[in-house]
Amino acid sequence: MLITEKIFNIFFKKDYLQFFAIILLCALPIFFFIGTGILNLGVIILDLIFIAEIISKKRLYFLRNYIFYSLVILWLTFLINIILSIDPTNSFSRGFGFIRFIFFVMLLIYYFNLDNQKYKNLILTCWSIIFIITCVDLLFEFITGKNLLGFESYIVGRLAGFFNDELIIGHFYYGFVLIATFYILQILSKKNEKNFSKNFIYLFIFIFLIISFLIGERSNFIKVLMMILIFSFLFEKKFFKLKILLFSIFF
Repeated sequence: MLITEKIFNIFFKKDYLQFFAIILLCALPIFFFIGTGILNLGVIILDLIFIAEIISKKRLYFLRNYIFYSLVILWLTFLINIILSIDPTNSFSRGFGFIRFIFFVMLLIYYFNLDNQKYKNLILTCWSIIFIITCVDLLFEFITGKNLLGFESYIVGRLAGFFNDELIIGHFYYGFVLIATFYILQILSKKNEKNFSKNFIYLFIFIFLIISFLIGERSNFIKVLMMILIFSFLFEKKFFKLKILLFSIFF
C-alpha cells in the first residue's frame, strides 16, 4: 500500500518526468533480460529525463561535485586513448558513449536522495524482489533443467535463467547480489533481535554464493565471492578465523 501511495502521490502532483524516471528505475533489472539495446535505450531515456529535470527545476548545481568531475576526467582519458590509438574508428562509439553512464551515476544519486530519500527504498525494493525471483528461477532450472519460462541452457553445467540462449546471467547476478544483500540487511537490522537478524543475513549470503556457483561462470563467481567476502568483514568483524575457513573452502 505504501509503494502504491507513493506512486500515486507523484502522479497527482503532475510531476510526470519524475514519475516516469522512478518507474524506469524500478524496472531497470528487467531491461537486462529483454536485451542490451533496450537496456541502453532505457539508460539514455533516463539520462534525458534527468537532464531535463535539473534544467527545468534549475538544479544544475547538482553536477558541481567531485564525482561528476572525476567521471568526466575519466571519460576524457578514454577519448584521448582512442585518438592516439592505431584505429580510432574501431572503438570511438563505445568510448564516446561512456558519457551516458556518467549521467546515469549522477541520476541515481539524484533520485536516491530526492525528498529525503523517499524513493530510494521503493527502487531498492523492486530491484531486490526481481533479484530474489531470479534466484528462485535459477534454483528451479538447476533442479528441473528448465527455468520457470521453459528456457534451457545449451551447455551442460551452465544456467541460462531469464536470458534464454544468452549465457550471461552471471553478469546480471554479480551486478545485483550486493544490492540485494545490503537491502535485506537493512530490513533485518530494524528488528529487535540482533542475533536473529545476523543469522538470517549469513543464511542469505550462503544461499547467494551457492546459486552463483551453480550458474557455472567461474570468473563471475570469483567476483561475487570477493564482493561478499569484503561485505561480510565490514558487516561483522567477529568470527574472523571462521570466515577465513569458510571462504577458503569456497575457493
